[in-house]
Amino acid sequence: MAVYPPAEGLADAVGYATDRLLVVLEWGSTPELEGWATAVGAYNAQTDAETAPLDPELHDEFSSMLMWDREISEGAQRGRNRERVQSHLRVLKAAGLSEDFVIGYALALGLSDHSFPKLRAHYQAA
Repeated sequence: MAVYPPAEGLADAVGYATDRLLVVLEWGSTPELEGWATAVGAYNAQTDAETAPLDPELHDEFSSMLMWDREISEGAQRGRNRERVQSHLRVLKAAGLSEDFVIGYALALGLSDHSFPKLRAHYQAA
């Protein structure tokens, strides 16, 4: 069980919950949870429904962006191939997805929590 975790805490909980049920309780403001819940189709006890999936085209933007994990780890301002990451982030930003949503969704798709600061920097630079 994870109780209102930040993205890094959620990453730890996901790692421990392999082949197990993970219960995540949201309390207050935990914006990364929305992205994560959307990506995994989490059950929402408050609405008694699964979280609606993201538009398939936006999901494909995430998948394509995460193929560039070496480029994500490079600098957002001076990284030689930063455009490979930031071009996808501009599409996600234009669709109205917040930085925290992007981090949570990327976590659910397998991005390591060690990459969160770099992805945040790319998001801000995009």
